Amino acid sequence: MKKTLSLLTVIILSFILINSPVNASNANEFWAKQIVISNRDTLILKNNGDVIAWGENDYLDGSNKKITKPKKIAGSVEFLSQNINDGVYAIKKNGISSGEWGIGNLKDSKLKYISKWYSTYVVIKDNGELWGWSHPGYYGMNEKPKKLMDDVNQAIVDDMNLMMLKENGELWFWSDSSDTPQKLMNDVKYINTRNDNYYRSYYAIKGNGELWGWGDNIYNQVDPNSSFDDISTPTMIMSNVNDVSSGNGYVMVIKSNGELWGWGSNSDGQIGIDSTEDVRSPKLIMDKVKLVSAGSSKTVAIREDGTVWAWGDNLGGYFIPDKKEEKILTPVKIMDAPATLSVEKAREYKNASQWAKPELREAEKKGLLLPVTNLDFSKPITRGKFSEITVKYYESLTGEKISDAIKNPFIDTKNNKIVNAYNLGIVKGTSENIFSPQKTITREEMCVMLYRAFIIARPSAEIDYKYKRFEDESEFSSWAKDSIKKLRSLEIIQGDSNNNFNPKKNTSVEEAVIMAYRLLQRTD
Repeated sequence: MKKTLSLLTVIILSFILINSPVNASNANEFWAKQIVISNRDTLILKNNGDVIAWGENDYLDGSNKKITKPKKIAGSVEFLSQNINDGVYAIKKNGISSGEWGIGNLKDSKLKYISKWYSTYVVIKDNGELWGWSHPGYYGMNEKPKKLMDDVNQAIVDDMNLMMLKENGELWFWSDSSDTPQKLMNDVKYINTRNDNYYRSYYAIKGNGELWGWGDNIYNQVDPNSSFDDISTPTMIMSNVNDVSSGNGYVMVIKSNGELWGWGSNSDGQIGIDSTEDVRSPKLIMDKVKLVSAGSSKTVAIREDGTVWAWGDNLGGYFIPDKKEEKILTPVKIMDAPATLSVEKAREYKNASQWAKPELREAEKKGLLLPVTNLDFSKPITRGKFSEITVKYYESLTGEKISDAIKNPFIDTKNNKIVNAYNLGIVKGTSENIFSPQKTITREEMCVMLYRAFIIARPSAEIDYKYKRFEDESEFSSWAKDSIKKLRSLEIIQGDSNNNFNPKKNTSVEEAVIMAYRLLQRTD
């Protein structure tokens, strides 16, 4: 699967989504932010913007090879779309550029939320405006984007209803049989539903922690105390609720004390009670839970210690690869909490410029500062240290740690990172067996190393080539021209006040780190 590098900032992970309900506000300062369960794939959005996934791999990373262990497939993601049934949309951290993926005339807009039902889209811009377009014309929309409402915080669309949660807590409901939306509830902080053709059950968490539900109630999923198959008006289910995730005829709830409760359809063991009998009233499943996501008939939860647990439908072994059983009836731990970098908020980078510090902190979260943390950031960087940065860039982009290489052609360094960079094809020596690690690196050498690291990590990537020439192009070395022009096209490098690149000049440590960080942001 090729990746086009332009101003495109909404990406599509093309596989069939089963559910993606997570109240992301509960994930602050936690390693995970969202969980998405597809038909045969599971994705977790980390708080650093990385997306890790495992499963059958329906176009997750382009290889179509089964992923048996969680693997990074994307980065710099802010939000994974909620409740769509023909693909997962990821909003990148810098929003969205105009004219991409049918956004039409939403020029210079940035998105914070998107929901989709077949050919019906609703998006929330960063200013709270809710826009939508549809074919054929649901909810008063057509193929041209139309503003539907202001001050919206969350919206979910399905084939029969559009839910819109405003920033003031008002919940509006728009039926496809009505010409206008109607206000349904006040003081709501989060909404959740599934938009498939099986069960239309709707949930809302109010500001006081009460969970309310309405809609299909075949398995008592919205009203455990009712014998009716359909609940037409919102009914209070339980109190002290932090999060809710609606599955296919079942629901999982996290209470304020971290307890996970579940009830409803349980044919594949998705409730997690060591049985396949349907559960008609809430049952306690486990404690100390931070996040949960209910899929079609499978569940994933992340506990407060960061461990990931899963249970339910495991047909084909795609969901829980280490288990051969087709139905996992009780929670199974499938992943420990990933190691995270601890970054001091008030860290002082030695002699770093004030303008550079915000990006240096972000670069440190990605591990790019590890080779230079204790250096003077105003001093020129060496070939050796920049080689180490390119290795960290490669590892962050691919999500894979490079094993130390055995072959070392250089007699003037035993630095494994440099040797690794050489064996990957990122760097070359100044002669056959000399690397010159202490020699300061030129700007054009940096461009070549960094661009090689990108191409090796993303061999099928395409660049939207929009090169703006430098005045001093005649000074470029022949072996550096292509890399300089490509990084210029990606807006990673700029000229000075006279539009000169100064290819033979040195670069400071802070400039080198930020250059690598900006390329990571653009290519991740």
